[in-house]
Order: sequence, then C-alpha cells, then structure tokens
Amino acid sequence: MPYPSNSDVNVLSSVKVDDVKAHPFPHIVIKNALPQDIYDALDSTHPLNYYTTSTINQFKNKQEDNIVPYEGYDSALISRYCRDDRGHTKRLYLPPSSESTFLSKVWTNYIDFHTSNFFFRYICKEILGKYLDLCYPHLSQFIDNYKGQISRRKVNPQTGIPVINPKKPLQTHCVFVNNKPQESGFSSRTAHIDHASQIYTIILYMRDKSDKSTGGGLELYENKLDREEIVYDKRIGAGRQIMKGKGNLFSLIPYEANTAVVFLNTPVSIHGVEPIFNQTCERRSVVVSGQTIDTIQLFKI
Repeated sequence: MPYPSNSDVNVLSSVKVDDVKAHPFPHIVIKNALPQDIYDALDSTHPLNYYTTSTINQFKNKQEDNIVPYEGYDSALISRYCRDDRGHTKRLYLPPSSESTFLSKVWTNYIDFHTSNFFFRYICKEILGKYLDLCYPHLSQFIDNYKGQISRRKVNPQTGIPVINPKKPLQTHCVFVNNKPQESGFSSRTAHIDHASQIYTIILYMRDKSDKSTGGGLELYENKLDREEIVYDKRIGAGRQIMKGKGNLFSLIPYEANTAVVFLNTPVSIHGVEPIFNQTCERRSVVVSGQTIDTIQLFKI
C-alpha cells in the first residue's frame, strides 16, 4: 500500500506487524514516534497552549495587538469546538479539514493523515489486521468490501460534539485532550473500556517541557475473570467503567513526550489513567480513533 506524500507525520512509520503485543489486548507502544523536528513543531503550535476558559479574553486582546501564537490561530473558532468534560478536562473536537482553519499547517498534516481513508485501511488491514480478523471477522470482511470513502466525523459547531452520519458506517475521529491540574492522586479516567463502536485508538502524548508531575501514565489491565465476562460499574453515570478490583494491572506506559500508544478496542481492552501527583501543567494528549457508527456495536456492554 503506497504512502501518501504527507507520511512524514506518521506515528507508525517505524512500526512492523511483529511490534504488536497481544497481551493483555492488542497494543503497540512507540517511543520517539515522530521525527523530533515534526514533534517540536506540533508542540509549539498546539492550539490549546493558548486557550483557557479564564484567559481567552487576554489572548483575544493579544490578537488585536498583532501578537498571534501561530499563523491561522483563532481563539473564537477554538472556543466553538472546545468543551469542558466533567470539570477536569478540556476536549477540542476536530471537525473536517475545511472547518479546522485554526490549526497550524503541521497539525493539519498530522490530523489529515491519521484520519484519512488510507490510514484507516492501513492500520486495520496491515498493522492490526491479524487481530481484527480474530476479534471481528465480519468487520474485517466489511472493510475489505467497503468501497466508500472513510473520513473524519463532522462536528456540530453549536455543541462542539461529533455528529453521526448514518450513510458513512466507517469514520475517523480526532480530539485534543488536556487534563487540567487537580489535587495529587487524581485520575482523570479510571479503569474502563472504550465505546463499543470504536475499532482502534491512537494516543500521542505531548508532555509539557516544564511538567514536573509524577504519574499520569496509561494503565493496561488484564481481566481478572473469564476473558468474555466483564463486570461493569452499574452506578448511574459510571458509563463503561470497570468495577474496582475486577481487573489486574498488567503494565504501565509512562506519560512521556512523543510517545504514541495504539490499541485495538475489544471487550477486554481495559485501560485507565494512572493517578497523577504534583500536577501544575495540563496533561496533554491527542487521540485519533477509527469507528463504526454508534448503531453498529462491536460487542455488547
């Protein structure tokens, strides 16, 4: 499968099929995922570096003084698509390219590549293909036979929330995730599995150079019970959270700059965020996923 011209931003450029670890669920850890100059350019033009709910007016004033963080920066557009999540996380949902004009060129290249039709098929068939065939043989065959274009989900500009297009059963999605500083020992996401319409997830960690905190890594769990049985927390609002004590911590992937983590979403892809201590900087990551529409569930919760 020939690479497109913007493949220098590919976090999987050095990855081989043999790099996929099967246990506790199919995943890959890639240190120094991007060339340093590409990563540095992404870091310096990260759109949420310059946007907080408390200082947006300050940065609007800076724009009036012709002090703009990077070409194309637009705090008003960013605020349209940025949403508060449970008071401790900022999420910037990325609409299609034509509407993401507030991104720098290097971010446009990065996101367009990882949400493209090419990349979706590349990761599903060449990198995770063996495991996709095992876990979801019907989905694997559907991807083979699907002739439509796979593209990024639209985002409602009024709500900032991704919109489902039922005519496109295979879609991609991208979101900037910044976890705000909290009290020591806080976890922004305890053990859980992702939505049953999600096929794969790619997380790029973008640790701030001045970040002196400890913790905040990605915890991978193995299911304590039968591999087909998961015990979910049934409390209202718990979502896909796993009951405490029902998963064994298998490994910990440190929260380090320019580290990417890729995993296949399965009924036992249990993961969570390690508690973080002495946090003074936002914990930054960028998440890209391949998805079916919500009416197509890969497994039952």
